[in-house]
Amino acid sequence: MRIPFLAAFRTTIGVVFLAAGCVLLSGCSSGQHPVEGELTINGKALPKGTVTLWPDAAKKNTATVIPTGEVENGRYRVMTNGRAGAPPGWYKVTIASSEIPDSTKIDKVKDSVPEKFRSAEKTPLAIEVVAAPAPGAYDLKAVEKK
Repeated sequence: MRIPFLAAFRTTIGVVFLAAGCVLLSGCSSGQHPVEGELTINGKALPKGTVTLWPDAAKKNTATVIPTGEVENGRYRVMTNGRAGAPPGWYKVTIASSEIPDSTKIDKVKDSVPEKFRSAEKTPLAIEVVAAPAPGAYDLKAVEKK
């Protein structure tokens, strides 16, 4: 009688550990959501640059990570700690890009991004990272009014 009980007990324990492993591997995701979109400055696609997402504490985002993304031909994709996406919540968005005309004029670097979009304190750009964003929700349009 004891042998069937031990076999059933071992099977039950095996199933419990298997289920726990599945939950740990799949159910507890990183909590990050894909963030990608188009980036234009005054209507023109930014050829090359970087976007940085700064957690907006005023909108209750207490994230301790700073997601960033490379801009290539007016498109960007955000990464956090080497993984695609960002934790959910509101972020202020800054943009960085510099154009170097040629090596003989290295001291004349022109920043193609207006100053207000380079500072987390001044930027008007903001996004809310969510699980199911609307199409184009992460497109960034930086417009400098003259």
